[in-house]
Formats: sequence, C-alpha cells, structure tokens
Amino acid sequence: MERLTEVCHALLRRLDRAVFARRAPQALIRTPTAPLIRFTLERSGRWTVVEADGQRQTDFADIEDAVDYARLSCKAAPATLRLDIDGLVVVTTQDAGWTRPLIGGKT
Repeated sequence: MERLTEVCHALLRRLDRAVFARRAPQALIRTPTAPLIRFTLERSGRWTVVEADGQRQTDFADIEDAVDYARLSCKAAPATLRLDIDGLVVVTTQDAGWTRPLIGGKT
C-alpha cells in the first residue's frame, strides 16, 4: 500500500509540472487596462450605460443605441465593455476606433 501511495504522489507531481508548463502566457491572462464601460439590461427592457468615469446614462431603447452612445462619448478610444443581460455577463474589448463588430445592425 505504501508503494502505491508513492507512485500516486509521483504521478500527481508529474501531472502538476505538465499542467504548469502549459499554462497560458502572461500576456493572455493580464487584467485589461482599458477603461471599463458597463451596459446593463434593466427590468424595464431599457439599457443603461455606465461610462468609465461613473456617469450613468439610462433609457436606451436597444443595445445598438447604447453602444453607439458609448463609442461617441469615449471618442472611440480603446475600452473594455461589460454587458450584463439578466445575470449573463459578457466582457470584451474594443481597440481604437471600435473596429470589432459587437452586434448586427438594425433592420
């Protein structure tokens, strides 16, 4: 039984080293430094935007309008966007100019 315990411990140490060696590079797990802009879908069905400086703008009819407002208010500077939709939280980043499409256009 003692030998089995030693073998198990040796295997766990090997596994730990293998997992540690394959961890993501630090560049991929850094905390974003771009300002955070929060979007929240309220119970009323309207959207609220909280800008990086804490200013709240409320009563956007749809997410497209809320994102357009945020992009204009920060002059399309790089930003981290946090969308909260009924407890589902999505975080993404935008580069300068907000070139990454987040949502489809209005039809």
